[in-house]
Amino acid sequence: MLRASSRVFSTPNPSVTLQSSPAVPTSSASNTANRSSARLSKKATQEGTPVPLQGKRSSKQKTGASASKILKDSANAKRLSKRMSESVASEDGTDPLSLPVPVGLMTPRKGKSVDPIFMNMAFAVSYVSNEDDREHVRKLISQHGGKVLEDGFDSLFDPVASPNKSRASTDKEQTQLSLSENATTLTFVALIADDFSRKAKYMQALALGLPCISGQWITACVQKQAIVEWEAYLLVAGQSSFLKNAHISRRLLPYSATDASLSSTFDGRRKLLQGKSILLVTGKGRAVEKRKAYVFLTRALGPDRVGQATDLINAKDKLLKAEENGEPYDWLYVDGNDSAVEEAIFRFGSGGSKKRKRGPTSAEDTAALAPKRIRVINDEFVIQSLILGQLIEE
Repeated sequence: MLRASSRVFSTPNPSVTLQSSPAVPTSSASNTANRSSARLSKKATQEGTPVPLQGKRSSKQKTGASASKILKDSANAKRLSKRMSESVASEDGTDPLSLPVPVGLMTPRKGKSVDPIFMNMAFAVSYVSNEDDREHVRKLISQHGGKVLEDGFDSLFDPVASPNKSRASTDKEQTQLSLSENATTLTFVALIADDFSRKAKYMQALALGLPCISGQWITACVQKQAIVEWEAYLLVAGQSSFLKNAHISRRLLPYSATDASLSSTFDGRRKLLQGKSILLVTGKGRAVEKRKAYVFLTRALGPDRVGQATDLINAKDKLLKAEENGEPYDWLYVDGNDSAVEEAIFRFGSGGSKKRKRGPTSAEDTAALAPKRIRVINDEFVIQSLILGQLIEE
């Protein structure tokens, strides 16, 4: 019995015909080609002609060609992608992948015209912090046709003659604030700020009944290229000590900024000192400059009469003369403590002035007499009344 073999052999397929491989060049043919190349090289060397390289390309040549092809294909793909993107943008009207630029970073290109949306409007700018934002807001106002009031709102009014320079002017004439000719053409006027404060420009806006608006209102108008409603951007009046440091909201009737008139806004302001006559102690020299802001606030609050005195002694003399003329003052506005005023002016008590004969008042008479006691107010009273929106009671 024969044992079967573990190896399996495949049986050849008789239908498959084997083909012979192509002939390989013989060594004699190769030698003939080499001798021909050598003759050409020798001849070219004698004539000075460069010999073209023959045979297979090196690996560096292959790599360079491949890299060049890849770059070329990549450039073609980018051009195709750009054409497709432009096609989508033209169909939809806007590029869906584009993002809006933040308004705070918006700056018109040099030489590019902008819409003067703030034409015939004026703004005072007063920032507590963020100096960069303040400068940016000022720039936007100017670029879009608005006027920036560098020195505050008092620049909108005709200057009031000082009683020292114009003795013929009466207290009544010195009291009235009058808009300058250029200011009467203005429409919307407001204070632009980043937060409430007790700065002079902020207090001026409160006294004149002008809105105190966040700087975001300016950027919103520029972004929309139109004037938007300002009520949502209105800042608070300030922090009231009368209401235990609560923040007080402004009480302003809303009106359209595009249809506004500064003359109408100024005439319609709340006059907290209406019906009052005020004698204001301004000081001398540099003190007069420091008191100018409060003199303006006093006039802006609409009193019937405002007089000015250089010091407490001069104030006492004017109080006595006013009583003598039958036009006494209601309030005395000083920059100091009440005890000093009491000692210098009302030291004879609250019984009022002594009865004296009519006629010129000498310095001796002034020193001996005391005017009738009236209410004494100071800067803090004015500021807190402006914040509260009404006079602080005693």
